[in-house]
Amino acid sequence: MTRRERYLRALRNEPVDELVWAPNFDYWLAVNRAEGTVPPRFQGMSRNDIVRAIGGTIWNRAGAIRTVLDSSVRTEWTEEGDARVHWYHTPIGSIRAAWFPTEGPHRSRFLGEHYVKDLESLRIMRYVAEATHYEPDYAPAIQARQETGDDGVVVTGAFCVPFIEFAKNNAGYVTAYYLYADYR
Repeated sequence: MTRRERYLRALRNEPVDELVWAPNFDYWLAVNRAEGTVPPRFQGMSRNDIVRAIGGTIWNRAGAIRTVLDSSVRTEWTEEGDARVHWYHTPIGSIRAAWFPTEGPHRSRFLGEHYVKDLESLRIMRYVAEATHYEPDYAPAIQARQETGDDGVVVTGAFCVPFIEFAKNNAGYVTAYYLYADYR
């Protein structure tokens, strides 16, 4: 039984010949590569080859959907102090969100400023949402499948359901729920 077959059987709650171990260490690897602290034994190896070397099953993430903005919307990333700021520029105005550092320059950032702050920014966010559509883009998943082979599986993801996307990323949960309550 290949690692891929074993993983898929386990997902279906079918018997397998050994325990499936699929380490999810992408964050660890990204941080340690950026900080130069990958153990010598694994330096220069791909993520998949490291998983193979430690006897794991590959759990390879790949995109399959591309977000496409209308040509009337322009995006921009800027740096302001420690913050990484993402802008949407539209014909009716601009909005921004900012991510701030946590433990260090190569670690996760937290979303400390959301796009939606008031009714004007909500109006602009609506424009952005209405100017957005999604298209299939299977090339990354196909490439990941070729790189993974029978040593694991490829998983693809998509955006959140619309309200969760709005609450989590665009407005923040508190603002989103107040806006929702006011709307109802």
